[in-house]
Amino acid sequence: MHVTVSRILSSLLVLILATALHAQAPIDLRLNGEHHAAAAIGSMMDISVATTPNVWGSILFSANPGPTLVYGLYNIPIGIDATTIVSHPFYFSGPSGVFTDSVPLLNDIIWEGVTYYAYSYTYDASDPTGFGASNQARVTFTRQVLGGADSAGFIGEDVTLDGSAIAAQGPVPGNLAVNWSVVNGPAGHNAALAGDTSLFPTLNADLPGSYDLEVSLGFPGTTGGATDVVTVEVFDLDVTSQAQGAFSTADPVPYAATLTGPAGATLSVGALATTSGSISGSKAAGPLFTGFDFGVQANGGQKLGRGHSVVNNIGASLATTPLDSLAAHLEQPLLDQIETLMETALSAVNLGGSLSGIPPISLVNTAFFTATATLQSITYDPNIDVELNFDPGAVGVQLTLTNVVLVFDVNGTIIFAPYTDTGTLTMATVTIDFDLVPTISGGMFASTTANETATVTGSSLVF
Repeated sequence: MHVTVSRILSSLLVLILATALHAQAPIDLRLNGEHHAAAAIGSMMDISVATTPNVWGSILFSANPGPTLVYGLYNIPIGIDATTIVSHPFYFSGPSGVFTDSVPLLNDIIWEGVTYYAYSYTYDASDPTGFGASNQARVTFTRQVLGGADSAGFIGEDVTLDGSAIAAQGPVPGNLAVNWSVVNGPAGHNAALAGDTSLFPTLNADLPGSYDLEVSLGFPGTTGGATDVVTVEVFDLDVTSQAQGAFSTADPVPYAATLTGPAGATLSVGALATTSGSISGSKAAGPLFTGFDFGVQANGGQKLGRGHSVVNNIGASLATTPLDSLAAHLEQPLLDQIETLMETALSAVNLGGSLSGIPPISLVNTAFFTATATLQSITYDPNIDVELNFDPGAVGVQLTLTNVVLVFDVNGTIIFAPYTDTGTLTMATVTIDFDLVPTISGGMFASTTANETATVTGSSLVF
């Protein structure tokens, strides 16, 4: 409700005269529960006034922080000018002495960072002057608080939260503070929240269960305000089947898994599914590996997957403890079979041909001579030789490519004059060596590479 400045001043005149004679008991005016609040555009803002029971009052807002000296007698703690509005011309405090209300805020990003200042006075018959005056409260508007969709994950693995909808509303001001916190989780948890002041924090939970994470926005000095809460369902999948064995292809490979986490989630493998938390069965052995793909569907509909591989090492005596390295459990005949499979797969995926998206390579850069090479194409014999050998704690991998031809353009300057040329690099063989260091975690194979080298033979360069 808009009221003219003259009417506001007139309504305050009696209050000014009264307070000149008598100090008033303070009235506590709060916005979103704070004296300097944050409030998200497009949301509801709470207003509360703690005063004398059963009195009438008014609440004013202004873009001008004031104070305003009225009639040369009294400083009103906000500005009284053309921006001033009366949000509640006649509120009633009731028997509790506390008036509360919620008002909608316009959803327009133009209001972001704008501060409004508020003030309340009451018509208080219990006071000798008949009036009461409040503190100044203020509210700074922020953009909408949007924490993204609920998500799910496994214990010990990072789950990334998505605050992109906050940035989608427009460039994020540098002084707008984003803050995430874990407000609820299973008893005794010690979840780690990294990047809690960024738009994309990560939660790494140590216990299965439901975690509630709250995101808030505010400018310096503001507290309270609107928040958003997202829920992350975290599960622990325990695969109790053996990790390796000596199977023939006619043998069934047993599996068993137990899912721990929020009740009601679905655990599945193949065509089987259960909500009881445990599942078991068997699958015909593969020649090298037997794989099981476990699926989890959280209560919120999110889907997770985790694989479990059983190593089939026919004729070997194997322990049932998890693999500490392939070298402890795989024999060279099995690696030879894997070599054949890799060579067949690589021959079907020849990467030769034209190239794009590879940045130029600077060859020479001096005051009088510059040269930059841009790769144009690569060809090679698709029959790539693969050799796998045991190394301590790893598998040595060697890839040999034959008849490799690289074509590249050369651009540059000679004594400040530009030139262009085309070069062809021909190599009889290119041999790439590296170590593959495998591990097993939660029934899944993971690997890293180390000691990478490359050797070239029979090379020639023509321009």
